[in-house]
Amino acid sequence: MQKTQKTRHPALAVLATAAVFALSTNTAQAAEYIHQTNTEKGYVTVPEHFKSTKTREQVQAEAAEYFKGGNADDMRRGIWPPRTKEQTSGITRQQVMDAYRNQTPEERKARAELYRN
Repeated sequence: MQKTQKTRHPALAVLATAAVFALSTNTAQAAEYIHQTNTEKGYVTVPEHFKSTKTREQVQAEAAEYFKGGNADDMRRGIWPPRTKEQTSGITRQQVMDAYRNQTPEERKARAELYRN
């Protein structure tokens, strides 16, 4: 009676599948400009890999329109994209301070618990 040898096809199939998976994740990652790394930061940016959906002319036109609206100071401060009307508050700073001063003890306790470190 002869012993039959077991074939190693399942092991080869697992290795081949793992290799295909490893290669596909690397190619997908190469399409992005932020890559994961084994550092404290956890990622590195590669500007050469960035692909924009807009042309240079479109970006320049958006910036020119933004400056025409009197928002040059916001652009210099790094506030981009531009703020919309919905993002502005309808109350003044003084009204906020008055509301803070007029809180009940229960409201103060709830706020303190919410923002506790």
